[in-house]
Amino acid sequence: VPFLNMEALASAMGDISTGNTMLAYLNTLSGGAFSNATLFAMGITPYINSSIIMQLLCVAIPPLERMAKEGEIGRRKIGTITRYVTVGLGLIQGTAYLFYLKQKAVLSNADTQIESPYNTYLNPGLPPGPICSPGLASIEAALNPADTDYLYFVLSEKLDGSANFSDNYEKFQKDANAYYAAVEAAS
Repeated sequence: VPFLNMEALASAMGDISTGNTMLAYLNTLSGGAFSNATLFAMGITPYINSSIIMQLLCVAIPPLERMAKEGEIGRRKIGTITRYVTVGLGLIQGTAYLFYLKQKAVLSNADTQIESPYNTYLNPGLPPGPICSPGLASIEAALNPADTDYLYFVLSEKLDGSANFSDNYEKFQKDANAYYAAVEAAS
């Protein structure tokens, strides 16, 4: 990978057998590709992510849902789209990997000390919410959406977390203005 200090990367890897750095852990997951900063350092993660994204979109977007029901031809089309999404995600993730390593020069045990409820190095047990996966309620809502004519929603001016739904833009604008006025008055 261009612009990467291979000596800093090698020192960051440390002794892989002791697993004393975050980068050593990532290197193990990638089959040694991270230690050489190779093109395959991300493994199949972009493909897995794009497959999951496409599966969710096939439930949420009617044209993709129809395509999925077209049998073999539809599956081929979705497979092709998935590969294009994979390339896009790979470029994004690869760029992020490059800039992160370039910025920090190394990943170290200090990364395990970041204050976050999702940091399982500092907080025993499971994190407080899902990690890259929707909850059952989200999946059920995507599979069985409510049959409504609503096109818009905005939080209610009651500021209690409820929402106002509307089937036309004018009502939506009225509700949105009421919400913003309530927020302004409350602050």
